Amino acid sequence: MNIEELVLPNAGQSFKASDFNDLCRPGVYLLLDDKGVVLYVGMGRNIMRRLSGWHHKRWLFKECAEIRCYPCVSDKAAMELETRLIARIKPQFNTRKRYDVKALAQRIGYCEESVRKLARQTQ
Repeated sequence: MNIEELVLPNAGQSFKASDFNDLCRPGVYLLLDDKGVVLYVGMGRNIMRRLSGWHHKRWLFKECAEIRCYPCVSDKAAMELETRLIARIKPQFNTRKRYDVKALAQRIGYCEESVRKLARQTQ
């Protein structure tokens, strides 16, 4: 039996160790369908751990053809990026389409006016 018969078609791709280190950081991930449409935007303090915790939502991964990860410099930066992307893209499976301004301000540690300004910029 050939090795090619034992492995998946994309097996053998090389990754740098730093690629995995970046996925252990806070960041945002996007789940896309086969047409490139963003289905879901999520955030985690550790992207790799967050994605591995999605085993209970297999139905969403059946729809998903690609996962894009965006490591961020901090939790706060990841929360801000997630908020901006959800507001701009309005993904199908994000149940919380709009954030309450006061709750969001507390979540990311900004004043309410800054969050209102951010919301206007993303619309």
